Amino acid sequence: MQKTMIAALAALAVAGSGALSASYAQPANAPGASQSSATQQETRETRDHKRGPMRLSAEDRGALLDARLAGFKAGLKLTTEQEKSWPALETAVRDIAKQRGERMAKWREAREERGKKERPDMIERLRRGATMMEERAKTMQTLADAAAPLYESLDTGQKRRFDVMARDMMDQHGGPRRGGPERGPHHRG
Repeated sequence: MQKTMIAALAALAVAGSGALSASYAQPANAPGASQSSATQQETRETRDHKRGPMRLSAEDRGALLDARLAGFKAGLKLTTEQEKSWPALETAVRDIAKQRGERMAKWREAREERGKKERPDMIERLRRGATMMEERAKTMQTLADAAAPLYESLDTGQKRRFDVMARDMMDQHGGPRRGGPERGPHHRG
């Protein structure tokens, strides 16, 4: 059950932060995408929205995080006593989302700086991957610690909803349950 809770909490963090930095593609020939000279003079952010991956603004990411947390909390139907444990989880999720945003910005900067230079060799990539795994493990532990008091206070129905909502967020936003498109959006295996 503890592994399920940690995975569910990781899903909440991933959903709160992953969705906020997620990219959505819109083809150049989609409705509203213009090829006029005015389009060519638009800012990169606007241009990206029309021709390629869209990066959400900080305001958009914040609004989506607020909505996800509100929906998650509403789905749990917390009692007055349980409400006292909610702020610790919410703060942890917000902190994780902020850290992830900062990490993604740093990664984008490094990628742009590197440009078309040679890609890091396999050993360097393995070391970077190991470092990222260590950071994620610490994040998951922090999240589990923050959520444990709330989770323990939930009744069976609330725990079931907690698990389902977190699992659905995890599936939707590329958490550990992802398996690629062949598994489909509703695969539970």
